[in-house]
Amino acid sequence: MRWFRTATLALATCVLASALPRAGEFELTGVTDHVTIAHFRSINQHQIVISSDSGLIVLNSQWSETVARECRAQIAEALQRDDFIYNINVIDQLDYLGGNAAFADIGIIGHESIKTKYGDEDQIESEVEHLIDVWQWKSGLAREELEEAEDDPGKRERVRGWLNQCERIIDELQSNFSFVPPTISYDDRIALNLGSITLELIWFGKAGNYNGMTVIVIPEEKIAIVPSLILHSYHLAPYPFREYKDLDVPRWITVLEELLESDHAVEQVILDVIGEVHTNEWALPYLDYIRRLWNDVQSAKVEGMNLEEVQDRLSLDREYSFIKERPIYVDRGDDWTRNQHRDHVRLFYLQGVTRASEIIEASNDESVVESAVRIAERLQNGDDIYVDERKINGLGYAFISRHLLEQAIAVLRLNVIAYPKSANAYDSLAEAFMKAGDRENAIENYRISLELNPENANAAEKLRILEDG
Repeated sequence: MRWFRTATLALATCVLASALPRAGEFELTGVTDHVTIAHFRSINQHQIVISSDSGLIVLNSQWSETVARECRAQIAEALQRDDFIYNINVIDQLDYLGGNAAFADIGIIGHESIKTKYGDEDQIESEVEHLIDVWQWKSGLAREELEEAEDDPGKRERVRGWLNQCERIIDELQSNFSFVPPTISYDDRIALNLGSITLELIWFGKAGNYNGMTVIVIPEEKIAIVPSLILHSYHLAPYPFREYKDLDVPRWITVLEELLESDHAVEQVILDVIGEVHTNEWALPYLDYIRRLWNDVQSAKVEGMNLEEVQDRLSLDREYSFIKERPIYVDRGDDWTRNQHRDHVRLFYLQGVTRASEIIEASNDESVVESAVRIAERLQNGDDIYVDERKINGLGYAFISRHLLEQAIAVLRLNVIAYPKSANAYDSLAEAFMKAGDRENAIENYRISLELNPENANAAEKLRILEDG
């Protein structure tokens, strides 16, 4: 049976138009003598500005050149100075640095992985297409809300302003998007001496899709500016996308320990994109969770426990029941917190583990069957190789859609071996056999699927058709 994934857009700009003030509203909030948070209400975005004797430093550059230029102009007008010297790319996603062209006249600083990642034109094109999809989605929501606000002139005006903004950004992304990479890159860390203050830029470490995140420390003010993808009220740890492959968790721990527990620990933490300011005490539980979970997962792996056993031991109902006392559990509920915790356990467990899906994806069409057979042998021998049931199921259906049925059967067999109690695994394999014209094996696997899940209507219907035929 095919799984369909529901895509959730978790961008900071995804808000309902009705929540947006009139276009053009803008405010500055001073955090310290040198750090200011700019809030652009018309696009519901925050941008951190650092004032120094040497000039102004702005973090990130929004998602398009036009927006970035307008934000830059508003900052200059509000602060009565336009001596910008640096733009720092804190996050390696076009959502946050797509407006770099607006700062091409000054130094643009970012981790070296940004230049590597966006040296690939296909990567840029893919992300721009994604951004266009996101803004078209927002535009659609705005149009729906505009129709619903027919009897509310004030709301219609707000929604119309937001709709115009969406359409303008879509037009710019489609017509003249131009990405400017960092002109100054660093590897591990770099210090900027700006007269009265120093900025220490520290690489956070590999984090899947986000491998170029930078933490900024201002020692003189005991402040750290941290990407909200690292620390966020809605998350237990850096956001756990299922497909993250390379997570440098030990480095995360090292960086956070330096920020929060060392002799020169910071007193305040600013979350860059969302503009929140928190204390050291607020941030410490995040470090505690990441460090404890990483150590517990590694210890369980040394004991020889499989992922299912580790999930059970470290569940919210057992050793990690303390999470139920955290604000995230109270605010977001059991399902949200429990699923996120399970994702973290899974991803921490899989670091350094060979994944069957990666082997299949690296094989050409002619070698897929051989690769699948070798993986099956390793599974049966008890080797340390992980089969992601959803991922393998998706790969199997991809081969079915291309009419490569021998490959589909070989790949889907892996799920049956790895998950012998999964009704869906047998259902999918049965479908591949059926499409290949192998009636006998299709019937056998549909029967097993029904035995495991008598409520599987799909298997029951297909089995009836096959047996009647």
